[in-house]
Amino acid sequence: MKNLKLGVKLVGGFFISALIVLAVGLMAIVQQDKLYEKEKELAKEILPAVESVQSIKSELAGISALMRTLLSPYVSVAQREASHQGLLDSRKIYGAAKKKFLTLDFAGEVEQEWKEYSDAVSKWVVINNKAVEISKSLVASDMTNPTKLNDHMAAIEIAHQSLLAKVGKLVGFEVAFEGGTDETACSLGKWLDNMETTNPEIVVLAKKVRPIHLTLHQKIAEAKAYMADDGSYNAKGVLEEEIYPISEQVFKLVDQMKEVSDVAYENFVEMNAMLLNDSAVHQKNTFLAIDKVVQKAVAKAELAAAEGEAVAKTGRVVTL
Repeated sequence: MKNLKLGVKLVGGFFISALIVLAVGLMAIVQQDKLYEKEKELAKEILPAVESVQSIKSELAGISALMRTLLSPYVSVAQREASHQGLLDSRKIYGAAKKKFLTLDFAGEVEQEWKEYSDAVSKWVVINNKAVEISKSLVASDMTNPTKLNDHMAAIEIAHQSLLAKVGKLVGFEVAFEGGTDETACSLGKWLDNMETTNPEIVVLAKKVRPIHLTLHQKIAEAKAYMADDGSYNAKGVLEEEIYPISEQVFKLVDQMKEVSDVAYENFVEMNAMLLNDSAVHQKNTFLAIDKVVQKAVAKAELAAAEGEAVAKTGRVVTL
């Protein structure tokens, strides 16, 4: 080396430096390409997969909440109809997210998990659809709270049986009692003036029972007036020949109203049984299955991010 001319040494040094710079540059380019590919994979494949599957899970949670709303008999017609519409809206968003997810290559990597999820959610949808149809029928018949209506019918019957017993004691044993002459003051009268349903069958029956109910209380007033004037014989005739037969007409019409509410009540019970039993099982299986897809998507995203970070670190080392 000592015998080499200075010019040769300089040229050789520059040549070696150039080769080193070229090698470093090429290695840096390779690392940048790798980093770009990881970024592209994250942007075009993994992040959309995570976003889509999380959107699917979010809508499933919303659907679950909407279905729980249908369980309550105290939900108003407007709230129940809002739940029906909310279900349709959630399913639209869910459908778009599902469609996007299935276009991604990642969907092929979770084929088994997705099949498990699809089977579970399909069964859940079937049960939910049946429950919604029952809920819609309750809205259509304006019988969204058949439990309350049944309670009213039972209370009406008990109150009038009690009233008849009081009249019987009055006529038979001269045991006086207050009230019974005002048809608007009893449970049936109050209910007729403030009916909580516009169900056509109930409305027709209510129109039939109103004048009969009025006559019943008028006859009770008549019997009480006879007893006040010491006309127990006449009072007994009114009781046996008019009050008892009229009461039977009232009870018959109340029973018919109760039969209508019983049908709605049975439907309501059936809907609740669906949602609390079969639907709950399929819902649980649906979330367990979609969680497996979510976990794989998140794991792939974390792996890609870690690999990208490793590539970036290698690039920095090479550059230094």
